[in-house]
Amino acid sequence: MNQPLFHVVVLHHAADPNAAPRVKALQQAFEASRPSADAPAFAAEADPWSYVSFAAFSDPVAFEASLSAIGKRALFVLLVTEKMADDPAWKDPLAILASVLPKKAGVGTRDALCFTSSEGVQDGLPDRLKARQLTEASVLGERRLRPHTLALLALHRSRLLLGAAPDKNTLTLFLSHAKEDGLFLADALRALTAKVPELEVWYDVDDLRSGKDWLEELQAAAAHSVFIAIRTEAYEQRAACREEFEAALTNGMPILVVDALVGSAITPSALPFAAMPTVRIPDGNTHRVLLAALREHLRLLLLETLVAEKLPSLPKTTWRVWPRLPGLSALQQRSLALKEREVWLLPQTCLNPKEFNAARDSLAAVQSLLSLESVDSFLFLAPSLAPPATPPAPLPLPIAPAVPQPPAPTPIV
Repeated sequence: MNQPLFHVVVLHHAADPNAAPRVKALQQAFEASRPSADAPAFAAEADPWSYVSFAAFSDPVAFEASLSAIGKRALFVLLVTEKMADDPAWKDPLAILASVLPKKAGVGTRDALCFTSSEGVQDGLPDRLKARQLTEASVLGERRLRPHTLALLALHRSRLLLGAAPDKNTLTLFLSHAKEDGLFLADALRALTAKVPELEVWYDVDDLRSGKDWLEELQAAAAHSVFIAIRTEAYEQRAACREEFEAALTNGMPILVVDALVGSAITPSALPFAAMPTVRIPDGNTHRVLLAALREHLRLLLLETLVAEKLPSLPKTTWRVWPRLPGLSALQQRSLALKEREVWLLPQTCLNPKEFNAARDSLAAVQSLLSLESVDSFLFLAPSLAPPATPPAPLPLPIAPAVPQPPAPTPIV
């Protein structure tokens, strides 16, 4: 088991009858995926999800004892009920949790998501947890939908706490589709996204501004979003769809392919669909599409966090993790613009040795300042270039009040 980079901690009362399905949905969202027939699998030793620690506590004493092992990146999900808010055994653990969170919500690399059974429950929480109060359960939809919506929201919150620069990863979801035969599925995904608090989706009907160059706006949005390509029969026939896909590809955005083709026959394609994580609509649903899209971005951020943790400072070198081998156009454009050394890193299991070596050789042949490396080899070689790393500070815990000492005895003269 790798040393965790990110902790997900769920707290609930032992007598909460609704906790079990919510904990299960959250665990499935954050645990390492088993290899499936419709998604490329990562080798166990290289799976970024092995850097995520998931734990659920209904015992306040056990939770308090575990706090010292929780790192600086963590999301706490609280399933708060009247019983938890009124239980004296939970009072001190919740106060300790509140004390280790940043004073202001949305700042730092620790956050809490307080999911309450009713609006009045928040009055029993410490102030810093009140500031992280999610609206009451009914906002998350029908009763059986709430655990899955909560899991999507937790994935989204986690994205905001990870990466080398967490303040720069608030990407939206871009729904790329052909109007001819992908409209109904895209509209269903848009409607589902609207039910998840805080999730943002870019949808042409809603977001294209009147009087602007619509093609330029489409490509700009695709280049800065978690890209969901709804692959229907008409998708590749549309020039706008192909250009959106290429914009996301060239800019290294996470891409998820939704296979909505009629039948199971695999047809040749000019776009690299086979290299992308895929969800098939016949064996899934729209919730699964959103879950996979958020997980794909979180997987990339885990790798970025891993590199940032190992190499806090590398002189005169800029690095970036890519979800896949960059295309030739991306390599050429960036190579010509560089003034200092830059390294693009790829997960080991994403590498096709022949294509990877050819891309590296082409950059070396022109003495480019841009180079390609695998994440594993970069972490092995680069520490010799970096100054010694400062060990991370332990999790700050409340300081126990000083015990009053008796006054010193007056000396006898």
